[in-house]
Amino acid sequence: DTAFDYYTRALALVDRCRKAERYRGKLYNNLSQVYNEYKKDYRKALEYLLRAVEINKANDNLLSLSHNYGNITRSYIRLQQPGESLVYARKMLETCLQMKRPERTWNAYLALFEAEGVQVNFPDEAIDEIANTAFTINAELENIGARRLHTASTVHLHHGLSELPQENH
Repeated sequence: DTAFDYYTRALALVDRCRKAERYRGKLYNNLSQVYNEYKKDYRKALEYLLRAVEINKANDNLLSLSHNYGNITRSYIRLQQPGESLVYARKMLETCLQMKRPERTWNAYLALFEAEGVQVNFPDEAIDEIANTAFTINAELENIGARRLHTASTVHLHHGLSELPQENH
């Protein structure tokens, strides 16, 4: 309740001070998290998230938009609406690829798996395989470090997603 109170007070401040308008999208996203995680009111969370999406689209704020899409995906999963969750998981991936942000792209693939109803757990052997793939490619080509690890892990995730039965897509 404390977080909820702070976020609603912050929104009231934004209403009074137009210079703070740029924070409205983040506040909506944060309020949605309270509704999702603590109040378990997923429909109310979606209301705030869809408002955040409008603001972040208008401001071309792709990073915040990627977070909004991920949270919308999880809200629809909790509402047991897999079709809608897949729509937003794909939007998240598209946005993350556009940003070229490795950590967000990884999260987008995980959201796609989650929307497909697949739990992703990485045993040590899988993590070793991904790291070895990145190491081998870095040794044979230009060493670009962690970006290669991201590329290798994304390829493995994308391959895993393509291995899912077609009726899930």
